[in-house]
Amino acid sequence: MMKPKFNLLKFFISLALMMGLATLSVADITDGLVGYWPLDDAVKDEAGKHDGKLDGGAKFVKDADRGQVLEVDGAIGPKGGKAIVPHADDITFTVNDSYTLSVWVNALTLPGHWAGIVNKSRDKAPWYGLWLDGSNRWCFGGQNIFGSTPKAKQWYHVALVQDTKAKKRLVYVNNKLDFEGAPIEASGAGDLWMGGANCCGLGEQFNGRIDDVAIFNRALSEKEVPEAGEIVKILPVQLKGKLTTTWASVRQR
Repeated sequence: MMKPKFNLLKFFISLALMMGLATLSVADITDGLVGYWPLDDAVKDEAGKHDGKLDGGAKFVKDADRGQVLEVDGAIGPKGGKAIVPHADDITFTVNDSYTLSVWVNALTLPGHWAGIVNKSRDKAPWYGLWLDGSNRWCFGGQNIFGSTPKAKQWYHVALVQDTKAKKRLVYVNNKLDFEGAPIEASGAGDLWMGGANCCGLGEQFNGRIDDVAIFNRALSEKEVPEAGEIVKILPVQLKGKLTTTWASVRQR
């Protein structure tokens, strides 16, 4: 008669351990998070103080796969759509700093020219960020390194990681290592742009959708990259001194 009780006790202990591990996982992914923009209905930083604004032909739209997202029109020139976040020192990095930029991106059309997706300080070198190049390849910009070519009208999670301990820049596409190169200086004092790049007569405009942009001041491990892609589901509200519930309970996709 005691055995069923013992098994039930083991069940509750196992459940408690699993819940504890889940809590640790949530805490881990938020370490070093200096900026997080869900891009639902505002260019609002839910992790720090880096709020921005829409400019030109940028708007928020309902996406069938990801809910509310930022859409930019790819128009060349000052009227082209983008979101602009003012410069801040804590989203710039030296060649000796590790960092990660995580973003979901969907190219509605492949541009056939350079197109800035998310980039910091393109107008004031040295810069960093994610582009599509003239051959429609993923590019970790600054000192450029190139990877695979995405398909149009398909969502991709892309994570750019500078790992100074490993002396590498690593780019993950849909949680798989796509290409790599050497660390770079990325300490320019220009603004953070989403959907274009502040250069070249404003010709590096992107036509597509962008969601859940996050910047960390550390290199995420290969195991953490998938968590960055799901940050909207696990980011705790306690980052802003509120409840200990997660975004999954307050933001429905």
